[in-house]
Amino acid sequence: MAKANSCQLILKYMLINRDAFVKSYHDRMYYYSSGTKFCEVSLALAKWQTTQDKLHDDYVLKHAEGDSTGGDVPPTAKHALKRLLDVNGLYRILGDACIEFMKKKPQPFGMKATVYREVFWEVPTFKRALFFVFFLRYTLGYKSQRNWKKFLQTDYKFNTRTFKRWEDNETAIIEACTLYQKMPEKPTVNVMPQKRGRLVGDSDPFSSDSPMKRRFVVQDDSTDSE
Repeated sequence: MAKANSCQLILKYMLINRDAFVKSYHDRMYYYSSGTKFCEVSLALAKWQTTQDKLHDDYVLKHAEGDSTGGDVPPTAKHALKRLLDVNGLYRILGDACIEFMKKKPQPFGMKATVYREVFWEVPTFKRALFFVFFLRYTLGYKSQRNWKKFLQTDYKFNTRTFKRWEDNETAIIEACTLYQKMPEKPTVNVMPQKRGRLVGDSDPFSSDSPMKRRFVVQDDSTDSE
């Protein structure tokens, strides 16, 4: 596929017009990333991270002191986020954060995407996956908009894996969140009342001709012979 003529032409265009391509890419990605909006929608997630890391540290400390309490070790918050493990309500928190972001920055998603479930699923999955890529980078302290010259292979791997994991788990994440459960299924159809036709003889004081506001007089001093 990469050797096809069409792919080679696209690659050639990108190499020749590198600056224009990078600018276009940044302009498109701008709508899926906002540090201010991320800060507003990540409060619940920050509390979850603190609680989850404390559970992990307490478990490790007890075993270090010789406590043979059974059960699996709780994952760290970073591990659960990167692997998208639904522990202690993580899916619910991530789903609510996604819908809150869509409300605060509706440009790429649509104004009614967070109002009805039917309209919500009309938004392509890749748009919410892009949100999650940038949101997770922000949450874990990675640079969100790294300069393309400094974009490393580790960044590429992190982004592609995060994107794919969101695609695989999106339905479970969204259906678990509170804001989605509150959405009605589909828009209700409003029947608009028909306008009553005007009857003959009806008088409408506002439908009469408006009075003349100005009168212009043309001077005519010519005689009949002229």
